[in-house]
Amino acid sequence: MPTVSTNGITTYYEIDEGPGPAAGEPLVLLHGFTGSISQWHDVRPMLATEHRLISYDLRGHGHSDAPDDLSMYTMETYAADLHALLDVLGVTRAHILGSSFGGMVALEFAMRYPQRVRTLILSDTSAGPRCIELSEAIAAREDGIDRALAYAGEHGLSAHVERELATNPVLRADPHRREHFHARWRKMTLQGFLGSGKARAERTDYHDQLDRLEMPVLVIAGDRDVLVAAAEYLHAHIPHSALRLINNAGHPAVTDQPHGFDAVVRGFLKGLDPEHQRKPVAAR
Repeated sequence: MPTVSTNGITTYYEIDEGPGPAAGEPLVLLHGFTGSISQWHDVRPMLATEHRLISYDLRGHGHSDAPDDLSMYTMETYAADLHALLDVLGVTRAHILGSSFGGMVALEFAMRYPQRVRTLILSDTSAGPRCIELSEAIAAREDGIDRALAYAGEHGLSAHVERELATNPVLRADPHRREHFHARWRKMTLQGFLGSGKARAERTDYHDQLDRLEMPVLVIAGDRDVLVAAAEYLHAHIPHSALRLINNAGHPAVTDQPHGFDAVVRGFLKGLDPEHQRKPVAAR
């Protein structure tokens, strides 16, 4: 397995070479909370027809290290991990695409290392913990995540997984979704779950600082995702941004509608204004 040492841990990564140097800066893919590089399985072959892709398992996820010390999980550390990975791979600047938790990492990275970001793509994510003020549905979702972390911390990861299965009628009724659920959790450790959960809960709130982002930004959400309100806020407050809602998609949009997700991402990257002087119109 391709691994590198980054910021004190071993990070698992994969590269799709794409069409060659003409593709310009690479496109980095950051997966969601409790996910892994496998989140991008369906969309990678499509994106790789035009871009060199860098995908990796975030700290505490997949095949990357999951430190036992929970103090080693902060959003700043996740951003530093990406910075170190780009340095090791010799990448000066890249398109950064983050989904859900990966979007939080991408936002943190763009705030801390804007010179390394060609464009920023934020999918199924929010600007910080204050997102709970945007809608009752978002507040309920965040509360559910907090309760799941507390339960796992008290009873263990296996007990949390069994509890999720017992209380989720969709998983009980759909063998395909249930298998994907089991496959995802087999790659997690308790430390990775609690540590990354701690990082997302304690992340910096950027709701009042989004105007610092000067690079072109694409905001994506599934039209059935409770985070649509958070996506709309991001678009309204980021200067050079576009908003795209993926039809018939929940959370994450890339899993529900990979072809629609691919079309939106590639369309955005193809239409970049080299002078970055535009505010694209929101569209559904």
